[in-house]
Amino acid sequence: MLFQDVGLSPDFTIRETLEFYGRVYDINALDLNVRINELATVLELLDMNLKIKQLSGGEQRRVSLSVTMLHGPKLLLLDEPTVGVDPVLSLKIWEYLVRTARSGVTVIITTHYVEEARMAHLVGMMRDGELLVEESPAQLMTKQRVNTLEHAFLQLSKQQQLDILQRVLLRRKRKSKQLEEIFEPGGKFKKHRLIAQLIKNYIIMKRNLTMFCLMLLLPFTLSFLQREAYAGLPKLKIALVSEELDLEGESLCHQSREYFSTDDFNCTTAAPFTCLLLQSFRGSIDTIIYDDEEGAKAAVLTNKVWGMLHVPSNFTNTLTQLVLYGVSFLGSAETDQLLGLVTIDAHLDSSNFIINQWLRKKLTDRYQFFVKTLAVSCGLPDNYATVPVRIMDPIHGQSDPTLTESILPAFLSSWCFYLTLLFTTGAVMMEKSVGLVERNMVAGMTYLETVVAHTVFQTVLITVQKGIMLAIFYAFYDETLLGSKTLAVVLLFAIEAVGVAYGNIVNNRGKRCKLSRDYCLAMYPRLLFICERNGLVHLVATLRV
Repeated sequence: MLFQDVGLSPDFTIRETLEFYGRVYDINALDLNVRINELATVLELLDMNLKIKQLSGGEQRRVSLSVTMLHGPKLLLLDEPTVGVDPVLSLKIWEYLVRTARSGVTVIITTHYVEEARMAHLVGMMRDGELLVEESPAQLMTKQRVNTLEHAFLQLSKQQQLDILQRVLLRRKRKSKQLEEIFEPGGKFKKHRLIAQLIKNYIIMKRNLTMFCLMLLLPFTLSFLQREAYAGLPKLKIALVSEELDLEGESLCHQSREYFSTDDFNCTTAAPFTCLLLQSFRGSIDTIIYDDEEGAKAAVLTNKVWGMLHVPSNFTNTLTQLVLYGVSFLGSAETDQLLGLVTIDAHLDSSNFIINQWLRKKLTDRYQFFVKTLAVSCGLPDNYATVPVRIMDPIHGQSDPTLTESILPAFLSSWCFYLTLLFTTGAVMMEKSVGLVERNMVAGMTYLETVVAHTVFQTVLITVQKGIMLAIFYAFYDETLLGSKTLAVVLLFAIEAVGVAYGNIVNNRGKRCKLSRDYCLAMYPRLLFICERNGLVHLVATLRV
């Protein structure tokens, strides 16, 4: 069957196109070469190494006609085969079709060039969806008493317009008869057609090497950007309300005066301990001072800070006495009351478990560092104020996990699915847009063969892409991968298989390449929300700036 649209891959040469369909039709190499040379001579296809996209419209239709006649079918349906062809070549094509018909092949041609139909054995003329006549050209011209088919058609059109031939016109019936199938639709899965499709995909990839390299560069770039964006732990904001600073606020920390001293241990500080606490947080936590607890809690509720710390009054004096003399210097009645003066109340935002746990650990570590610094400044051993519980290296996991590790499962899962969906949809829809899929189906290729061929090609591509991402994270950046590495790779393959399947669903439903592309783009935000529980969306606030 010859379509009005050429339905050929623009990146193929003429010879590669004919060889591809030769494999689809399972023609052996020797017969195929003879047939290609014969058609090239008849249709004047001089340079067989020209790509389809380099040909004119008429030349592309000649290549399309050669594909239609390549396997020597018993029935040829040709839709305007001589459009865009010069008169000399048009006559040559008609002579070849006449010889083909004499060999026992049925040739059905539609054309608007009425006069060229003179070479046909039987002519059917239609106007406004009605068949006016069906006779041999000679009989038709004799009955209408004209010398050309164009005049005969004009006569019949006038008669139809005047409603003279209403009794003899063949009308469209209300119920049409079911035509017998002239070939088996679909057919069985054939290995040679699959191989032909695989070779076609390889040639397309080779001709679009730049695009293929960009496909490999995309996961490479995404992995580096993700790692650099989430590298290290973020410097989060936290509110601080200190009754020690009173109305002077942080300016009190910059005044040069003796704020506390003790002769027993030669301890002297020129600022309240709240200032020293602020210094110990510097570099890890960004502290913002608030005047009252209500304002600080409101900042937590409005996501301006990740938590609030409340430092009681007389914090400096009481803490120093506890560090130097212990609880023994206090009376039993006032012990609980005075211990409350060295207790810092922390109110943290628990909406993000990862950030909450990191803040807890960081606050505890920095407070221990602050107390240890105080003890050392007073001439005491550095472990004097250390809590008598030593946290050793964890049996499973890391003592200081990074944000990258927490989002890697979501990142890898989402992009393995989305890249596979994007490339599967793009590959098939690109063939659909040029009519190549329809032409292949007419040539006998089943949809299963098309899907399997693209899946094999996509498997190679996604394996390389996945290998790039895993190599960047776990080899180059040396991220921690706990558990079975084999199981992790198998799970990623399973996710990519879902992406391929979903892409084929989009290909079946989609009519145009743009609509399918837009659907894939609209799919990614949904995918982010699916992965939200794995820590991919809500960690946007933790990006380094």
